[in-house]
Amino acid sequence: MNIDGLNTLACTKAMSEVSGAVRVYPLPHMAVVKDLVPDLTNFYAQHASIEPWLQTVSPTPQKEWKQSHAASS
Repeated sequence: MNIDGLNTLACTKAMSEVSGAVRVYPLPHMAVVKDLVPDLTNFYAQHASIEPWLQTVSPTPQKEWKQSHAASS
């Protein structure tokens, strides 16, 4: 959210960093659904398009993926 004119995470912004009344606004570059809740549709579409997860060419195992020391070098 935008706190006192700076885009930041509210959970990391200390009250000591803010002087006087705290001004809280939604992020300026995102459409607002309600109150301070942004529409994340575009964000999730962009996230999926870059595929930021591990990918493999090996077949999917029945139980779980095993990692060896040799494969992590």
